[in-house]
Amino acid sequence: MKQEKSPTVFISYSWVEREFGCKWVENLANKLRADGIDADIDMYHDSPAEGWTTWMINKIKHSDFVLVVCTESYYDTVNSGKEIYSGFGRRFEGKIIQKEIYDNGCINERFIPILPPNGSYNHILDVLRDYTSYKLEDDYDRLLRRLKGGDNKMPPLGKKEVRTVFTTLIDPVLWADANWLGMSFIMDKQFAEMPIVRFVFDNAIAAERIFKHIIDNIGKDDAKEQLGISFVTKDDNSGYYTHIYPIPQNVISKIEKRDNIFVDKCFTISRVREITPQDGIYNVTFLEKAYKIFNACYVEPAVLINGEIQTAPTLRFICRNLKFKKYSEITSDDVDVAVRPDLIL
Repeated sequence: MKQEKSPTVFISYSWVEREFGCKWVENLANKLRADGIDADIDMYHDSPAEGWTTWMINKIKHSDFVLVVCTESYYDTVNSGKEIYSGFGRRFEGKIIQKEIYDNGCINERFIPILPPNGSYNHILDVLRDYTSYKLEDDYDRLLRRLKGGDNKMPPLGKKEVRTVFTTLIDPVLWADANWLGMSFIMDKQFAEMPIVRFVFDNAIAAERIFKHIIDNIGKDDAKEQLGISFVTKDDNSGYYTHIYPIPQNVISKIEKRDNIFVDKCFTISRVREITPQDGIYNVTFLEKAYKIFNACYVEPAVLINGEIQTAPTLRFICRNLKFKKYSEITSDDVDVAVRPDLIL
């Protein structure tokens, strides 16, 4: 079984701390090694064959990570140039680290500032202050996770199913069976009550099934605006068209949320009816005024029996997407292009 390579880590620190009993640096290296990190410090070596200067350069340049122990003496040695006991090596390492970061366009994933117990953020090298630091021992587990390549806490990307859907909000078979005859409107002249828009059919059973199917999908109040109704007036005012249709983007949003999928295409069916009664334009104009007040209307089925309209208020729902426009205003990319077959390619 192939064994994964342990990440190599070099620890750069100030010897001044060691002279004053800073044993914790060696303890840190020992602990990292015990946890599977190939950590190295100068204390592990008496005299590298290539000499200390080359050894330091190679460690800084070729280690997977360099832990920079940020103490006051290290900071002063690198940043201020103060002459501190045994400070030349630290100054040399610090300058190499600075140059490595600058040469890499300040993109840094290797040099990690480490704060010892009771350390101060003011002692982090200027060139490292913009990067995540770790205060030991509190942050040791986070540091270990990063060294092992597990510092990214984002969950993995899921892959949603991509689906092409066909919405049956408007069932063409039921509408054919119901035989849509026309429209009827109930409106209060004082605009005190929300208007009622009635779809008049010939077949009561099919009409009932149409509206039950719609309510099952959008509810009694279409707050998410999945269904739209347009009234398109002829340019010569001789009549109008009623167009009822699903609103694709809102239907897609519901399906994606409900089924946790991604919809790439959505095919819809709508129904259009040309209506030419003498008072039709007046009714549509009055409905438009009422709709602007309530921003909604009731919609219910009705059936024409022996010349009289019978309604079914229990199958009433609220529609919140009505549109009013002229026939000539419709373009090829309009939702109401179904009204104008001459624009459909």
